[in-house]
Amino acid sequence: MRTASRWTVLVAGLAAGVILVTCGPSAASAARTESSAPTSARTAGEALGNYRITGIEDAIGCLTAHRCVAVGYGGGRAPGQVVTVVGGKQVRLAVARSASNLIAVSCPNRFGCWAMGPPRNGHDGWVLVKIGPTGSITKVTSVRLPAQVSPSFISCTTRTSCEVFGTTTNAKGRQERWYLASWNGRKLSHRHAAGCGNCSNVYFPGGISCWQTTCVAVGQWWCSGSTCQGRDAVVTTSRGKVEVAADLINKGGLSGVSCVSSSTCYAISVDSVVTLDNGAVGATQNLPVYAGPIECAGGTCWAAANSPAGFVMIVNGAPTGTPLADPALAVPSAIARRGDGFAAVGKPASGGARVSEVVIN
Repeated sequence: MRTASRWTVLVAGLAAGVILVTCGPSAASAARTESSAPTSARTAGEALGNYRITGIEDAIGCLTAHRCVAVGYGGGRAPGQVVTVVGGKQVRLAVARSASNLIAVSCPNRFGCWAMGPPRNGHDGWVLVKIGPTGSITKVTSVRLPAQVSPSFISCTTRTSCEVFGTTTNAKGRQERWYLASWNGRKLSHRHAAGCGNCSNVYFPGGISCWQTTCVAVGQWWCSGSTCQGRDAVVTTSRGKVEVAADLINKGGLSGVSCVSSSTCYAISVDSVVTLDNGAVGATQNLPVYAGPIECAGGTCWAAANSPAGFVMIVNGAPTGTPLADPALAVPSAIARRGDGFAAVGKPASGGARVSEVVIN
Protein backbone atom coordinates (compact mmCIF):
# COMPACT_ATOMS: atom_id res chain seq x y z
CA MET A 1 0.00 0.00 0.00
CA ARG A 2 1.44 3.34 -1.04
CA THR A 3 0.84 6.02 1.62
CA ALA A 4 -0.20 9.44 0.32
CA SER A 5 2.31 12.20 1.02
CA ARG A 6 1.60 15.39 2.92
CA TRP A 7 1.40 17.34 -0.34
CA THR A 8 -1.41 15.30 -1.88
CA VAL A 9 -3.76 18.30 -1.66
CA LEU A 10 -1.34 20.51 -3.56
CA VAL A 11 0.24 18.06 -5.98
CA ALA A 12 -2.26 15.44 -7.02
CA GLY A 13 -0.60 13.66 -9.90
CA LEU A 14 2.92 13.94 -8.51
CA ALA A 15 3.77 10.69 -10.26
CA ALA A 16 4.34 12.63 -13.44
CA GLY A 17 7.76 13.55 -12.10
CA VAL A 18 9.45 15.77 -9.56
CA ILE A 19 11.75 18.76 -9.60
CA LEU A 20 14.46 19.45 -7.06
CA VAL A 21 15.48 23.06 -6.76
CA THR A 22 18.56 24.44 -5.09
CA CYS A 23 19.55 28.06 -4.87
CA GLY A 24 23.06 29.12 -4.00
CA PRO A 25 26.20 29.53 -6.14
CA SER A 26 25.98 29.35 -9.93
CA ALA A 27 25.72 25.94 -11.54
CA ALA A 28 29.30 26.17 -12.76
CA SER A 29 30.77 26.96 -9.36
CA ALA A 30 28.39 25.09 -7.06
CA ALA A 31 30.67 22.09 -6.70
CA ARG A 32 33.69 24.25 -5.90
CA THR A 33 32.80 27.05 -3.49
CA GLU A 34 29.97 28.87 -1.76
CA SER A 35 29.06 32.35 -2.90
CA SER A 36 30.46 35.19 -0.83
CA ALA A 37 27.52 37.45 -1.66
CA PRO A 38 25.68 38.76 1.40
CA THR A 39 22.65 36.64 2.22
CA SER A 40 20.35 39.68 2.10
CA ALA A 41 21.40 40.34 -1.50
CA ARG A 42 20.70 36.86 -2.78
CA THR A 43 17.35 37.48 -4.46
CA ALA A 44 16.49 38.26 -8.06
CA GLY A 45 18.83 37.91 -11.00
CA GLU A 46 20.45 34.63 -9.99
CA ALA A 47 20.58 31.72 -12.44
CA LEU A 48 18.69 28.55 -11.58
CA GLY A 49 20.20 25.37 -13.02
CA ASN A 50 17.83 22.46 -13.61
CA TYR A 51 18.98 18.82 -13.62
CA ARG A 52 16.86 15.69 -13.97
CA ILE A 53 17.28 12.86 -11.47
CA THR A 54 15.62 9.45 -11.33
CA GLY A 55 12.52 8.67 -9.34
CA ILE A 56 9.63 10.53 -7.75
CA GLU A 57 10.92 12.49 -4.79
CA ASP A 58 8.85 13.98 -1.95
CA ALA A 59 11.51 15.54 0.27
CA ILE A 60 15.01 17.00 0.29
CA GLY A 61 17.74 17.55 2.88
CA CYS A 62 21.27 18.89 2.58
CA LEU A 63 24.39 17.48 4.22
CA THR A 64 26.61 20.36 3.06
CA ALA A 65 26.34 23.45 0.88
CA HIS A 66 26.81 21.25 -2.19
CA ARG A 67 25.70 17.73 -1.26
CA CYS A 68 21.96 17.03 -0.80
CA VAL A 69 19.73 13.96 -0.73
CA ALA A 70 16.29 13.71 -2.30
CA VAL A 71 14.05 10.89 -1.07
CA GLY A 72 11.03 9.20 -2.63
CA TYR A 73 10.58 6.04 -4.69
CA GLY A 74 11.24 4.74 -8.17
CA GLY A 75 7.64 4.77 -9.38
CA GLY A 76 5.11 1.96 -9.67
CA ARG A 77 6.02 -0.93 -7.38
CA ALA A 78 9.61 0.23 -6.96
CA PRO A 79 10.84 0.61 -3.33
CA GLY A 80 11.89 3.73 -1.47
CA GLN A 81 15.07 5.41 -2.62
CA VAL A 82 17.66 8.05 -1.76
CA VAL A 83 19.17 10.13 -4.58
CA THR A 84 22.38 12.01 -3.77
CA VAL A 85 23.12 15.15 -5.77
CA VAL A 86 26.31 17.20 -5.80
CA GLY A 87 26.14 20.59 -7.45
CA GLY A 88 22.67 19.60 -8.63
CA LYS A 89 23.82 16.48 -10.47
CA GLN A 90 22.94 12.94 -9.44
CA VAL A 91 25.95 11.00 -8.15
CA ARG A 92 24.34 8.13 -6.24
CA LEU A 93 21.11 6.14 -6.06
CA ALA A 94 20.49 4.01 -2.97
CA VAL A 95 17.45 1.77 -2.47
CA ALA A 96 15.63 0.99 0.80
CA ARG A 97 13.91 -2.24 -0.26
CA SER A 98 11.76 -2.60 2.86
CA ALA A 99 10.12 0.82 2.30
CA SER A 100 7.43 1.42 -0.29
CA ASN A 101 8.30 5.13 -0.33
CA LEU A 102 10.37 7.65 1.62
CA ILE A 103 8.26 10.72 2.30
CA ALA A 104 10.42 12.79 4.66
CA VAL A 105 14.08 13.42 5.50
CA SER A 106 16.04 15.53 7.97
CA CYS A 107 19.79 16.22 7.87
CA PRO A 108 20.94 17.83 11.13
CA ASN A 109 24.59 18.08 10.04
CA ARG A 110 27.14 16.92 7.47
CA PHE A 111 27.49 13.52 9.13
CA GLY A 112 24.13 12.14 8.07
CA CYS A 113 20.34 12.21 7.85
CA TRP A 114 17.27 10.19 8.79
CA ALA A 115 14.56 9.47 6.22
CA MET A 116 11.28 7.67 6.82
CA GLY A 117 8.35 6.12 5.03
CA PRO A 118 5.76 3.32 5.00
CA PRO A 119 6.80 -0.34 4.67
CA ARG A 120 6.19 -2.42 1.57
CA ASN A 121 4.34 -5.12 3.50
CA GLY A 122 1.43 -2.82 4.41
CA HIS A 123 1.60 -3.57 8.15
CA ASP A 124 1.12 -1.00 10.93
CA GLY A 125 4.76 -0.06 11.00
CA TRP A 126 7.23 2.45 9.63
CA VAL A 127 10.70 2.36 8.12
CA LEU A 128 13.49 4.65 9.36
CA VAL A 129 16.49 4.95 7.03
CA LYS A 130 19.86 6.24 8.21
CA ILE A 131 21.85 8.08 5.55
CA GLY A 132 25.63 8.52 5.81
CA PRO A 133 27.75 11.59 4.99
CA THR A 134 28.12 10.63 1.31
CA GLY A 135 24.40 9.93 0.85
CA SER A 136 24.63 6.15 1.14
CA ILE A 137 22.14 4.16 3.22
CA THR A 138 23.93 2.88 6.32
CA LYS A 139 21.02 1.45 8.33
CA VAL A 140 17.36 0.54 7.82
CA THR A 141 15.13 0.02 10.87
CA SER A 142 11.50 -1.11 10.92
CA VAL A 143 9.40 0.03 13.89
CA ARG A 144 5.86 -0.71 15.01
CA LEU A 145 3.34 2.11 15.14
CA PRO A 146 0.10 2.38 17.08
CA ALA A 147 -2.91 1.45 14.97
CA GLN A 148 -4.12 4.08 12.51
CA VAL A 149 -1.12 6.39 12.86
CA SER A 150 0.20 8.17 9.76
CA PRO A 151 3.51 10.05 10.18
CA SER A 152 4.30 12.83 7.71
CA PHE A 153 7.41 14.73 8.85
CA ILE A 154 10.67 14.24 10.73
CA SER A 155 12.98 16.88 12.21
CA CYS A 156 16.37 16.02 13.73
CA THR A 157 18.76 18.17 15.76
CA THR A 158 21.34 15.37 15.97
CA ARG A 159 21.50 11.85 14.56
CA THR A 160 20.18 10.57 17.89
CA SER A 161 17.47 13.17 18.51
CA CYS A 162 14.54 13.45 16.10
CA GLU A 163 10.85 14.26 16.33
CA VAL A 164 8.25 12.53 14.13
CA PHE A 165 4.98 14.32 13.35
CA GLY A 166 1.74 13.06 11.80
CA THR A 167 -1.90 12.28 12.57
CA THR A 168 -4.08 9.52 13.96
CA THR A 169 -7.33 8.38 12.38
CA ASN A 170 -10.46 6.76 13.74
CA ALA A 171 -12.18 3.60 12.50
CA LYS A 172 -13.91 5.62 9.75
CA GLY A 173 -10.60 6.94 8.46
CA ARG A 174 -11.09 10.48 9.76
CA GLN A 175 -8.06 12.20 11.21
CA GLU A 176 -8.61 12.84 14.90
CA ARG A 177 -5.43 13.99 16.59
CA TRP A 178 -1.89 14.98 15.84
CA TYR A 179 0.71 12.32 16.46
CA LEU A 180 4.16 13.05 17.88
CA ALA A 181 7.00 10.65 18.67
CA SER A 182 10.69 10.85 19.55
CA TRP A 183 13.28 8.87 17.60
CA ASN A 184 16.75 8.35 19.09
CA GLY A 185 18.13 6.20 16.31
CA ARG A 186 17.07 2.95 18.00
CA LYS A 187 13.63 3.41 19.57
CA LEU A 188 10.46 5.31 18.69
CA SER A 189 8.78 6.73 21.81
CA HIS A 190 5.10 7.41 21.13
CA ARG A 191 2.82 10.15 22.42
CA HIS A 192 -0.20 12.10 21.15
CA ALA A 193 -0.56 15.87 21.15
CA ALA A 194 -3.83 17.28 22.46
CA GLY A 195 -6.50 18.22 19.97
CA CYS A 196 -8.28 21.57 19.90
CA GLY A 197 -11.14 20.49 22.18
CA ASN A 198 -14.07 20.70 19.78
CA CYS A 199 -12.34 19.34 16.68
CA SER A 200 -14.39 17.12 14.42
CA ASN A 201 -11.34 16.47 12.28
CA VAL A 202 -7.62 17.23 12.43
CA TYR A 203 -6.02 17.56 9.05
CA PHE A 204 -3.16 18.95 7.04
CA PRO A 205 -0.11 18.58 9.29
CA GLY A 206 1.99 21.36 7.78
CA GLY A 207 5.42 20.58 9.19
CA ILE A 208 7.68 20.36 12.21
CA SER A 209 10.99 22.02 13.11
CA CYS A 210 13.22 21.40 16.13
CA TRP A 211 15.86 23.55 17.78
CA GLN A 212 17.86 21.68 20.40
CA THR A 213 15.20 20.24 22.76
CA THR A 214 12.29 22.41 21.55
CA CYS A 215 10.08 21.45 18.60
CA VAL A 216 7.23 23.31 16.93
CA ALA A 217 4.61 21.58 14.77
CA VAL A 218 2.10 23.50 12.64
CA GLY A 219 -0.96 22.70 10.57
CA GLN A 220 -4.72 23.06 10.80
CA TRP A 221 -7.55 21.84 12.96
CA TRP A 222 -10.96 21.31 11.45
CA CYS A 223 -13.84 21.82 13.83
CA SER A 224 -17.59 22.25 13.62
CA GLY A 225 -19.25 25.65 13.46
CA SER A 226 -18.68 28.64 11.20
CA THR A 227 -16.39 30.37 13.74
CA CYS A 228 -13.83 27.61 13.88
CA GLN A 229 -13.56 25.75 10.58
CA GLY A 230 -10.07 25.57 9.18
CA ARG A 231 -8.32 27.19 12.13
CA ASP A 232 -4.56 26.96 12.25
CA ALA A 233 -2.72 25.34 15.13
CA VAL A 234 0.75 25.35 16.66
CA VAL A 235 1.98 22.64 19.03
CA THR A 236 5.21 23.27 20.97
CA THR A 237 7.10 20.49 22.74
CA SER A 238 10.05 20.73 25.12
CA ARG A 239 12.17 17.67 25.88
CA GLY A 240 9.43 15.51 24.42
CA LYS A 241 6.55 16.95 26.45
CA VAL A 242 3.74 18.99 24.93
CA GLU A 243 3.88 22.51 26.37
CA VAL A 244 1.57 24.55 24.15
CA ALA A 245 -1.28 23.50 21.88
CA ALA A 246 -2.50 26.79 20.43
CA ASP A 247 -5.69 27.14 18.41
CA LEU A 248 -5.00 30.21 16.28
CA ILE A 249 -7.03 32.56 14.17
CA ASN A 250 -7.19 31.52 10.54
CA LYS A 251 -3.87 32.25 8.83
CA GLY A 252 -4.76 30.54 5.56
CA GLY A 253 -3.33 27.09 6.29
CA LEU A 254 0.11 26.78 7.89
CA SER A 255 2.05 24.58 5.47
CA GLY A 256 5.55 24.72 6.90
CA VAL A 257 7.70 25.93 9.78
CA SER A 258 11.39 26.50 10.44
CA CYS A 259 12.89 27.40 13.82
CA VAL A 260 15.99 29.58 14.18
CA SER A 261 16.18 29.44 17.99
CA SER A 262 14.37 27.79 20.89
CA SER A 263 11.93 30.72 20.95
CA THR A 264 11.68 32.00 17.35
CA CYS A 265 10.24 30.15 14.37
CA TYR A 266 8.83 31.22 11.02
CA ALA A 267 5.70 29.52 9.69
CA ILE A 268 4.39 29.80 6.16
CA SER A 269 0.80 29.89 4.98
CA VAL A 270 -0.75 30.21 1.54
CA ASP A 271 -0.07 33.93 1.25
CA SER A 272 1.79 35.05 4.38
CA VAL A 273 4.69 34.36 6.72
CA VAL A 274 4.00 34.23 10.46
CA THR A 275 6.62 34.86 13.14
CA LEU A 276 6.13 32.56 16.14
CA ASP A 277 7.51 33.69 19.51
CA ASN A 278 7.48 30.85 22.05
CA GLY A 279 4.60 29.28 20.12
CA ALA A 280 2.53 32.47 19.99
CA VAL A 281 1.79 34.46 16.84
CA GLY A 282 3.91 37.57 16.43
CA ALA A 283 4.18 39.60 13.24
CA THR A 284 2.40 38.45 10.07
CA GLN A 285 3.63 39.61 6.66
CA ASN A 286 1.86 39.14 3.34
CA LEU A 287 3.77 37.31 0.61
CA PRO A 288 3.84 38.36 -3.06
CA VAL A 289 3.24 34.73 -4.12
CA TYR A 290 1.33 31.69 -2.92
CA ALA A 291 3.95 29.82 -0.92
CA GLY A 292 4.57 26.29 0.29
CA PRO A 293 7.34 24.91 2.54
CA ILE A 294 9.95 27.13 4.22
CA GLU A 295 13.52 26.61 5.45
CA CYS A 296 15.58 29.09 7.49
CA ALA A 297 19.14 29.62 8.65
CA GLY A 298 19.49 32.46 11.13
CA GLY A 299 17.07 35.22 10.17
CA THR A 300 17.14 34.33 6.47
CA CYS A 301 14.57 31.94 5.02
CA TRP A 302 13.64 30.66 1.59
CA ALA A 303 10.08 29.62 0.81
CA ALA A 304 8.94 27.63 -2.20
CA ALA A 305 6.21 29.31 -4.22
CA ASN A 306 3.59 27.32 -6.11
CA SER A 307 1.68 30.06 -7.92
CA PRO A 308 3.70 30.97 -9.89
CA ALA A 309 6.36 28.33 -9.29
CA GLY A 310 9.57 29.70 -7.86
CA PHE A 311 11.09 30.91 -4.60
CA VAL A 312 10.96 33.91 -2.32
CA MET A 313 13.50 35.12 0.23
CA ILE A 314 12.27 36.05 3.71
CA VAL A 315 14.49 38.01 6.10
CA ASN A 316 13.48 38.38 9.76
CA GLY A 317 9.93 37.40 8.94
CA ALA A 318 9.43 39.72 5.94
CA PRO A 319 9.65 38.94 2.19
CA THR A 320 12.72 40.55 0.63
CA GLY A 321 13.58 41.28 -2.99
CA THR A 322 11.91 39.93 -6.12
CA PRO A 323 10.76 36.28 -6.10
CA LEU A 324 12.84 33.91 -8.21
CA ALA A 325 10.63 32.39 -10.90
CA ASP A 326 11.40 28.91 -12.22
CA PRO A 327 9.51 28.07 -15.44
CA ALA A 328 10.93 24.52 -15.33
CA LEU A 329 9.13 23.87 -12.05
CA ALA A 330 5.44 22.96 -11.93
CA VAL A 331 4.86 22.54 -8.18
CA PRO A 332 7.47 22.46 -5.39
CA SER A 333 6.99 19.98 -2.58
CA ALA A 334 9.95 20.48 -0.20
CA ILE A 335 12.85 22.83 0.44
CA ALA A 336 16.14 22.72 2.37
CA ARG A 337 18.91 25.23 3.03
CA ARG A 338 22.09 24.91 1.02
CA GLY A 339 24.83 27.34 2.03
CA ASP A 340 23.55 30.84 1.31
CA GLY A 341 20.81 29.41 -0.88
CA PHE A 342 18.46 26.44 -0.81
CA ALA A 343 17.59 23.08 -2.32
CA ALA A 344 14.06 22.13 -3.27
CA VAL A 345 12.23 19.22 -4.83
CA GLY A 346 9.04 19.30 -6.85
CA LYS A 347 7.22 18.30 -9.97
CA PRO A 348 8.80 19.41 -13.26
CA ALA A 349 6.81 21.46 -15.73
CA SER A 350 7.51 18.83 -18.38
CA GLY A 351 8.98 15.36 -18.51
CA GLY A 352 8.10 11.69 -18.42
CA ALA A 353 7.10 9.40 -15.59
CA ARG A 354 9.63 8.36 -12.92
CA VAL A 355 11.74 11.44 -13.57
CA SER A 356 12.64 14.11 -11.03
CA GLU A 357 14.55 17.30 -11.47
CA VAL A 358 17.16 19.09 -9.42
CA VAL A 359 17.63 22.82 -9.85
CA ILE A 360 20.59 24.76 -8.49
CA ASN A 361 21.42 28.44 -8.38
